[in-house]
Amino acid sequence: VFEGVNIRLFTKQFHESYMQEFDPPEMQTAPLEKLYVNVKHLSGKLPEYQISPTERRKRKPRELLQMTAQPPEVASIESSITVLDELGALTNASEDAELTVLGYLMMSVALDVHLCRLVIFGAMLGMPAEGIVIASALSVQDPFTLPSNLIIKDPRDYAEALKRSYETRNFFDH
Repeated sequence: VFEGVNIRLFTKQFHESYMQEFDPPEMQTAPLEKLYVNVKHLSGKLPEYQISPTERRKRKPRELLQMTAQPPEVASIESSITVLDELGALTNASEDAELTVLGYLMMSVALDVHLCRLVIFGAMLGMPAEGIVIASALSVQDPFTLPSNLIIKDPRDYAEALKRSYETRNFFDH
């Protein structure tokens, strides 16, 4: 960090009144499912450590996550384990559960855990291409619902188009 000029697109009063000095750590705000799967896999590769003079064991994923500089909340870790168990990425909801094929797939694919499940079920049902296409389509924002600033160049026209788009969404469920 060094001295310089900071240009913000809001007033100093707004910044001092409403903005936090720092964003919360991503580990405390983002879903932990993918991270937990990776830590689970890596924890099996770590060497054992001495707990007591007579006991040695490997560190559990929960322990490793709690050792980070800004650890996630325990409830978030528990929630992640539950979601992974329900999706079938873990053999059960305990700390000693093993990763399933879906869990290993989640580590290798840059998709949300729910979309990873869609891809593997597509492959199991003999339609891998369809599963991948649907998962990739679901992983991005719908191009038909919001206007694009690549097409509407004028900022006022773009803001007006966004406003119209959100107003029409009120009638989607009727």
